[in-house]
Amino acid sequence: MTNVDMFDEITKSDENKKLKKRIKELEKINKDHQKLNGDLRNEIEDTKKKHDQLMMNKIAKYEQKITQLKGDIDRLTEERNNFEILAKQTNKS
Repeated sequence: MTNVDMFDEITKSDENKKLKKRIKELEKINKDHQKLNGDLRNEIEDTKKKHDQLMMNKIAKYEQKITQLKGDIDRLTEERNNFEILAKQTNKS
């Protein structure tokens, strides 16, 4: 081995160490990224569930209001019919 080869070998060894260090850094970044991505997916899923629940609550509220209004319509229709009956009886007298 010549002196030049020795220096080349040292340079390659240093370069290999730097590359291995960089690979470890990138693997850590990748692992952290995967964790953040998983956390984000969970957060999105939780947000969707909360939104769905809010929408179901609104739907239930509107259904109750519709039921109430239908009851009001039935009551008012009955009152109108009663007034018509009374009006007819009053007109006959």
